[in-house]
Amino acid sequence: MQALAQHAWPPADHLPDPVDAWSARDDGVLRIAIASDGQVIGAQLYQRIDSTQGWLSGLRIHPEHKRRPVAALLFDDIIQTARAERLLILRHASDVTDDAVHRVSQEHHMRPRGTWLSFERTMDAAACEIGRSKTPLGPAATVLGHGERLRALSLLHASGKTLYAQDWTWRSLDAAAISTLAQDSHAFLARSGMGGWSLGLLAQHPDAELEATLYGTDSACAQSILDHLRRTACGVEAGVRMTIHVPQDSAAAAILGSLARRGEWRPLNEHAMRVWELELTARTESAD
Repeated sequence: MQALAQHAWPPADHLPDPVDAWSARDDGVLRIAIASDGQVIGAQLYQRIDSTQGWLSGLRIHPEHKRRPVAALLFDDIIQTARAERLLILRHASDVTDDAVHRVSQEHHMRPRGTWLSFERTMDAAACEIGRSKTPLGPAATVLGHGERLRALSLLHASGKTLYAQDWTWRSLDAAAISTLAQDSHAFLARSGMGGWSLGLLAQHPDAELEATLYGTDSACAQSILDHLRRTACGVEAGVRMTIHVPQDSAAAAILGSLARRGEWRPLNEHAMRVWELELTARTESAD
């Protein structure tokens, strides 16, 4: 694996040391492809998110073996595993410029479920001083209450955005998921008088990291949620790192893209990421 990592992971990858990162996980299974000479020529991490959803990440193929169907073999193996575990959905994300992965995804009957951008910022003293100066949440932007959950879900369904990100895995945003986030006061909704809206969902990790998903059609609403997320980060502890995932066609993407050009936020990928999804139900039933 160390040899594969030296060849298949670029220095700018958001998993700069995948072997250590994957070895430390207890929620996934690393699947590898081995050549006849014993060399590891491909790898992919499979995670079972819950009783219905699985996630694939970190597909890497040794450059000398990219013309061989190594990726297809890894996909086949993991799809069989997911079916055996009675999962309903399997997803992964890939760089929008990676045509080879797109072909493999389509050959395995996966469909695209949106294109996403991810940004990161460490909330240092300067960032927090600016964040604290922002106006607190007003009537146009509030913590999502019980009565607003279905309304928020309907807005997302109408816009075609029904996934959210947590720990770099994209998951179904259904009534149960949004209720859990709302109960923890980790869901925020902003609405304008002209029908515009923005929704922010927040996850906190134990290692001083915050991760948010931000949606919406209205720039002012998205800015209100973004300001609130920054204040939240500054209230956790000094130097907390925040990652925000946004649909590429959202108002939040335009705002964060502008802030990245000014050096305030850092894009985490050179290109946007496309999320792919495979529904396993029908095929699982037919296989039985």
